[in-house]
Amino acid sequence: MSFRIRAARDEDLQPLYEMAKLTGGGFTNLPPEKDALRAKLLRSHTAFTRDADEELVDDLVVVILENAATGEVRGTCQIFTRVGQTWPFYSYRIGTVTKHSRELERTFRAEILSLVNDLEGCSEVGGLFLHPSERA
Repeated sequence: MSFRIRAARDEDLQPLYEMAKLTGGGFTNLPPEKDALRAKLLRSHTAFTRDADEELVDDLVVVILENAATGEVRGTCQIFTRVGQTWPFYSYRIGTVTKHSRELERTFRAEILSLVNDLEGCSEVGGLFLHPSERA
């Protein structure tokens, strides 16, 4: 079986919507809402038609994984360019805090999540989804 990766097209709205419904609704980059998915497709079309000489901005690129033999949409991925340029971009960093007590003669370690905002201008891959029937 062969697959190809290509830019998303308007006619991919329904297959994207069907895949979004399979996520269970908690997948924020692939919401089961046609208007939101349509807006993502429009942003992606804009990104693909941007002149190469224009300054890079916070674009969204939606790509599709397509079965080459059948033309069926089997997966999707989104690339967010230069995050944090239009809206703040927050993420979490997992860290370890280590403390030692002489009185107790013990060392304590705890993993903590820290909210950070240090990836401004980076690109992010998100909305990565593979149809359940293609997973192995």
